Amino acid sequence: MKPRENMEGQLVPGKAPSRLPVPGLRPKRLAGTENQPPEEQKRARGPPAAHRAAASVAAVPTRPRALPAAAASPSRRRRGTAAPAPVAGSGPGGKKRAAWDLKGQVSDLRAKAAGYKEKVQGLDGENKVLKRRLHELEHEGQELAAQNKELSSQASTLASELEACREQAEQRLQEVTELSGLKKQLQETLSYQAQSIGQLEGAKRELRALLEAREGVLHQAKEDLAERDRENQALRAQVTVQLQGLTEQEEHLHRLEMERRRLHNVVQELKGNIRVFCRVRPLLAGEPQNGPDPLHFPAQDNKALVLSKAEESHVGRERKGDLHYEFRFDRVFPPSASQDEVFEEIALLVQSALDGYHVCIFAYGQTGSGKTYTMEGPDDLSPETLGMIPHAVQQIFQEARELESKGWQVKEEARGCGSAEGVRGQGWVSTEGHRQRAVVWGAGFPLSVAAVLSLVDLAGSERLDKSLSKGDRLKETQAINSSLSNLGLVIMALSNKEQHVPYRNSKLTYLLQNSLGGNSKMLMFVNISPLEGNFSESLNSLRFASKVNECVIGTAQANRK
Repeated sequence: MKPRENMEGQLVPGKAPSRLPVPGLRPKRLAGTENQPPEEQKRARGPPAAHRAAASVAAVPTRPRALPAAAASPSRRRRGTAAPAPVAGSGPGGKKRAAWDLKGQVSDLRAKAAGYKEKVQGLDGENKVLKRRLHELEHEGQELAAQNKELSSQASTLASELEACREQAEQRLQEVTELSGLKKQLQETLSYQAQSIGQLEGAKRELRALLEAREGVLHQAKEDLAERDRENQALRAQVTVQLQGLTEQEEHLHRLEMERRRLHNVVQELKGNIRVFCRVRPLLAGEPQNGPDPLHFPAQDNKALVLSKAEESHVGRERKGDLHYEFRFDRVFPPSASQDEVFEEIALLVQSALDGYHVCIFAYGQTGSGKTYTMEGPDDLSPETLGMIPHAVQQIFQEARELESKGWQVKEEARGCGSAEGVRGQGWVSTEGHRQRAVVWGAGFPLSVAAVLSLVDLAGSERLDKSLSKGDRLKETQAINSSLSNLGLVIMALSNKEQHVPYRNSKLTYLLQNSLGGNSKMLMFVNISPLEGNFSESLNSLRFASKVNECVIGTAQANRK
C-alpha cells in the first residue's frame, strides 16, 4: 500500500488528472471485506482481542482443540466471508467510472488504500492475538508434556505396584489355600480330639469309680497299717530283748573261741613246735625196682619207718647180713597216702596261723623225691591232687569268710612266690624247687592278730659225686648244699639254745628267720625216693630229719594286740 500512497502523493495538486488509463493502477477486485458494512467487517474479524485472550486463558487446562472460526487464518476467513470486489473505476454508487475520470479513480484508490490500511491494522491485531494464543498454547503444551511425563512416571509406578499387588494377591491366594488345608486338618484334629475327650471322659468316670474303690481299700489298709505298727512296736521290743541276748551270746561265743584257740595251741605244743613228717613217693612208670624194697612200714604204726639194705662182703660176693635203719617221726606217709590225707595233718598248723602264730612248712629231700608234688601238686591239677599250698590257700579263704560272718576282718597277702627249675639230662639231677610265702592278718572284736604262714619247697639235696655237676651247675649244687647245711646248723643252734644263731650264713636261713625262731611253729616234710639206687641219699635225708625232730625250741607265742 505504501507505493501506491507515494504514488498518489506525487500527483500535482490543482492539475486535472489525465483521462488516459495508467498502467498498474487498474482497480482490482478485492476478496476482502473492506467494501462490506462495518458490522459485517467486525463479525468477520471476530471478537475483540480481549475476549479472545480470555477465551484462550480459559481453555488452557483442557486438551488442545480446533481454533475457533474467529481465530482462523485470515485467508480462510476471507475465503469464506469476502464479498465480490467492486470493479475498478466505479464510483460510490457502484457505478463504473469513466476512463477519463482520473480524479474519481484516485479518490477511489485512496478510499481503497484507507480500507487496506485499516485491514492491515486489523490483521496486525489478529496476528498479535494469534501469537499470544500460540505462546499460550506452547506453554499449555509444555505443561501438558510435564503432566504427561508425570503421568507416565505415575503409570510406571502404578504398573510396578500393580505387579507387586498381583504377586501379593497370588501369595495371599496360596496362603489362603494352605490355610484352607490347615483348617481342614485342624477340623479333623478337632474331631479326633472331641472323640478322644469323649473317651477320656469315660475313662475319667471309670477311674473315679476305681479311685473311690481304692479309697475304701486305702482306708482299710491304713487301719491294717496301724495294727501292724502296734505289732511292729511289740516286735521291736522283742528284738531289743533278742539283741541283748545275742550280744551275750556273741560274748559267750568269743570266750569259747578264745578257749578253743588256747586248747588248740596246747594240743599243738604237746605235739611239739617242731614236727617232722616223712612221705615216701610211689614208683613212677618206667622205674623198675631191682631187688627187695628198701623201705618197710611197721604194721599198726604210722610213725615208724625202716630203711634196710643187704650188705655184701668187700672181698667176696657172700652176704654179711641186712642193714636196718629205723626212724620215728611225728607221722609217716606210705606211697599209698593221698594229698588229702597229708593235708589233714597240717590243716591244724594253718589254723594256728589264723590264730596269730607264725608257721613254717617246708619240704626237704633229694631231687625227684616228690617235694614239689607234695607242696604244689602235679601240672594237671585236680581236686584230688592239690598240693599243700593250694589246700592251705583254700582253707585260709574259707576260714576268712567264716570269720567275716562272725564280725572279723581278714586280709591275705602273698609274697615271695617263685620257683627255680633245673634241667634234667643225662648225668644230671633236677634241682626243681618252689618257695611261697603267705602273710595273713586277722582282725576282729575285741582283739587283732597278725601271723606269717611260710610254705617252702626247698631245693634238692645232692652229693657232688651223685649229681656229676660241672661248671655253673657245680657251683649251684655247692650253694644249695651249703644253704641246707646252714639250715641244719640254725636248727641245732635253736635246739641248744645258743646265744648266736647263724641266720645270716645263707639267704635261705635269713629269709626263714621269723619262721624258725622260738616264737613260731615249724613242720618239716622229708621226702624219700623208693628206689634202691637212692638208698644213700634217702639215708642222709632221714638222718637229717631225725636231728630236726630231736630239737626242742621255745614255746610259740601268738602275735596279738
